[in-house]
Amino acid sequence: MMKVVAATAKDISVVRDLDVKCYFYPVPQEGWAHALVDSSCVVNMVKIGARPIGFSILEPYGENLRIHRLGVIKRFRGLGAAKRLLHRAEDLRSATKSSSLETVIPEIQCLPGDPDDVSTFLKFQGFQATGIKRDFFSMYGRKYDGFIFERGPQW
Repeated sequence: MMKVVAATAKDISVVRDLDVKCYFYPVPQEGWAHALVDSSCVVNMVKIGARPIGFSILEPYGENLRIHRLGVIKRFRGLGAAKRLLHRAEDLRSATKSSSLETVIPEIQCLPGDPDDVSTFLKFQGFQATGIKRDFFSMYGRKYDGFIFERGPQW
């Protein structure tokens, strides 16, 4: 059975392991200290039974709730884990009275048809591209723009 649970500081090694398995560029150590200890971030894990297979990092950001990370281990994608994490994000958006969910995605991950594309998934989940943040990401030794995606209340 799949379930979403809140992660705490004691889960840092599990969530960091998930991050490494889900992303080519994992969050650095200081980012985890911020996400799990020093901030208003909410970190969730999705599990099948007792096995963690994905995670999300959410944080109130102005009038929005920002999704900093949402990842599922590749072999478990397509089972609904990301949707469950988005449902939890929507619950938090509603509870915090945020106007929308927002995420910023590197331009190199917004190429429909590419195996690393996330823009198509976001589109099917009701997100719309609303802007660009120039040179927002540093990856592969260079700067990349970030595309801003937002989704208003879903229910």
